[in-house]
Amino acid sequence: MRASTPLTEAAGLIDTPSSGNPGVKVRVNGGGFAGGEIVTLTFEGIAIGTLITDKWGSFTTTYTISPSTQLGTYVIEAVGSSSGVSASTSFIVIPTVVITPTMGTSGTSITVKGRFFNASDTLTILWFDPNAYTDTLLGTVTTSSSGDFKTVVTAPANLTSGDTYYIQIYDPLQNVVIAIETFTAL
Repeated sequence: MRASTPLTEAAGLIDTPSSGNPGVKVRVNGGGFAGGEIVTLTFEGIAIGTLITDKWGSFTTTYTISPSTQLGTYVIEAVGSSSGVSASTSFIVIPTVVITPTMGTSGTSITVKGRFFNASDTLTILWFDPNAYTDTLLGTVTTSSSGDFKTVVTAPANLTSGDTYYIQIYDPLQNVVIAIETFTAL
């Protein structure tokens, strides 16, 4: 007597990287489609490419995230034209924050630059002290129509030399800390 179990292969999609800034090139690998099948790839429902799978039903392609894509999570989907098989994955657009300098004493002026945030968004800049587990408000900033900002904040008083502190960019509308940069006290 011989037992058998039928196997059903599910289609899959992997994006590398799965997060990044607008303008990043993403490699998309797919499998589980019919061999030689035409597959349409979409980003948030907008077609970004049509390709043909290899004889095993797999494909690899690249796609560049549009420079105008704003902060958020987006769906990349592949749909086979003859099999109707579909697979999806997500890509997270993340912002960039740079602080200058990254080291200093209490009272140091710190330039904070941000890119790829949502346009015309008001953000809160916080100073997090991991030793006291407290946040201090450093200020607020409104991003430009392209999602960029630049501002200057001041390192709080009573920093402990050698300790690491964190400048956090908080979006009150989303109720989430979007970016964190470290500052080391001298």
